[in-house]
Amino acid sequence: MIEENGNRGLHNFTESGLEANNKFLRQYRINKARKTNQYDNLSDCINRLWDKSIQ
Repeated sequence: MIEENGNRGLHNFTESGLEANNKFLRQYRINKARKTNQYDNLSDCINRLWDKSIQ
């Protein structure tokens, strides 16, 4: 991977976007998603993340 990045290490790749998504996902699961069962909870979270990505 470092060779493919012009021998600059992983300096151009960060996890900040992924960490921000995890923050939103946690908020959605706790505050906005249905708590009837795990399937409903996760499908609500995925739908909210999908809506967020379209905007």
